Formats: sequence, C-alpha cells, structure tokens
Amino acid sequence: KEAEAKKDMPANNGPAKERPRKPVTVTSDTMEADRNKKLVVFKGNVTAVEDFTVCSDILYVHYDANNAVSDIEALGNVVIFQEDKTSRSEKAVYDRKNRTVVLTGGRPQVQQCADTVKGEKITVYLDEDKAVVESGGGGRVKAVIMPEKKCEDSGRAQEKHISEEARCKRTRQVL
Repeated sequence: KEAEAKKDMPANNGPAKERPRKPVTVTSDTMEADRNKKLVVFKGNVTAVEDFTVCSDILYVHYDANNAVSDIEALGNVVIFQEDKTSRSEKAVYDRKNRTVVLTGGRPQVQQCADTVKGEKITVYLDEDKAVVESGGGGRVKAVIMPEKKCEDSGRAQEKHISEEARCKRTRQVL
C-alpha cells in the first residue's frame, strides 16, 4: 500500500494546487482566535512549522471561506528556515495556495550556503527553488556569491535533531 500511496502523490515540483496539505503547527506565548474574522493571532516567541519553519514575534493565521488556512503573516524578527536556506526580514507573508513567501521590512535577505541576496522585497517560490529580489526607494539589490559553495552539511544535520522551537530560540539569541 505504501508504494500505491507514493505513486499517487505529485512530484515535488508539481503545481501548488495538486500538493497535499501538511498541517501547520504553531507554538507561542499566547493565542487569540476570532471566528468571525477568520483569524488567529499568536504572540511571543512564535514558531510555526509546515514543511519549513517560521520564527517571529507575532503571527497572524488567516482562514478562507472553507475554514482552511489561506495565508500566514509573520511580524517582528522574522527568520524562516527551509532546507539549506535561511531568510530574514521584519515581515513575511506566506500565500499557502501559491506557496510563495514575500519578505519585506528591515532589509530582507536570503542566505543559501555561503551566498546571500538582499533587497527591499524578496519573493520566494517554495516549490520552484526560485526567488525574485526587488529594490525600492532608490536602493539596489545586493548579492554576494561565493566562489566555493561550502554548505555546512554537518551543522545542518545536527540542527535537524533539535526541535524547531530550539532552532528559533537560537536565532533569537543571535538577534
């Protein structure tokens, strides 16, 4: 039966609407839910996990008419971990249907291995291993591309053995 289940699942790079939804697990100091507004607000040391991890001060989870998560907005000291990428900004909006994350505020940046890109707005396409970096207000996009790609596999493997909350806590101590 396991083989049958695997063959029915779309490839990793399939369209977002065909991908099976994973649960979103959120931990925080406080939570406030408002069914009428279809909104849940998490505050304080927030950690949200789907197939990537979001760390922030505040997290807004918005629901659609079918009561499914439509988008997630993270505010304050936002750090996102996805595989070998780490993104930082003051605000991030995750569009769950299109599987995009838009980073703004606080000079957003995405780091992959030793390479870093910075701009005013960064749109990360989670299923396409793609990002679009935009400048604004007379600023410029900046990319630092290292000649040798030294991904610290041993450090990443070690981080996978710690909880997502511990991973977020570690980034908060650095900030």
